[in-house]
Amino acid sequence: MHQGATLVLQSSQQANSPGFSWYDLWYPVETERYGAARASPSYVAYLLVTETVGKSGRSRLALIRDASLPPTLAVYAIWDPSSRTDGIARMVILNMSLRRQNVAADEALTATVDVSKYLRRGQTAKVKRMSSPGVESKDSSRVTWAGQSYSAGVPVGTEVVEQLNAGKVDVRGSEGVLITF
Repeated sequence: MHQGATLVLQSSQQANSPGFSWYDLWYPVETERYGAARASPSYVAYLLVTETVGKSGRSRLALIRDASLPPTLAVYAIWDPSSRTDGIARMVILNMSLRRQNVAADEALTATVDVSKYLRRGQTAKVKRMSSPGVESKDSSRVTWAGQSYSAGVPVGTEVVEQLNAGKVDVRGSEGVLITF
């Protein structure tokens, strides 16, 4: 038997409960340390990824490298022939700048990205936003995907789908957007 296992078996102070981390998707049971059962703030990131990849099984993703963009941005293009055969179907822009809650100076971390060259002639694009009060936010009711929070794993609030403004989108620090062309 492994020595660590022996020590655990000798312990009279076993918690016998799952070990949770702030990085877990959800907390399945109420605990004194972590509070009520709930989805974690990071839950909405999986909704962003799910919509990014799509359900066709034919999506192809690639990092877009553009020296004109701030180095804190990660931009991914998604080709999906079931959605669009003549170009990029979707795009994700992640602003990795650390925007903190209630720090006015961090609003300067907002990046404006021009994606007009990916638009179809005469068409617009839909924008869904993953947002929070700041990178350190632990309140899953204030972290949103397309304007909705998911504290209990189900959407609360009205879905907000934005339109591009003259082919441009603003992405605040610690925020991500999914653009559907």
